[in-house]
Amino acid sequence: MLKPDKNLLSIEAFSSDATAGLLFCMEVLLEDGQQIVFVSDESWESIGEPLDGWNQPATSSKLTWEPVKVLGRNGIQPWKLHTAE
Repeated sequence: MLKPDKNLLSIEAFSSDATAGLLFCMEVLLEDGQQIVFVSDESWESIGEPLDGWNQPATSSKLTWEPVKVLGRNGIQPWKLHTAE
């Protein structure tokens, strides 16, 4: 649930394939009608192995996060174009 002020959006992903990627888009409609869109981009950060509390604000801020590697736009090879349904 989103709260006024700061929120932490965390995603845990795993792939057994050598070619893995993450594409994320979330639209939030607030009670006042305002719409906020969150998308995965170069501003995201990553950590190799999840540690205890990695997805909790108090612990997350103490971990060493690295910038994600942007491979390209939606639809680049070897992935197909994904659209919202």
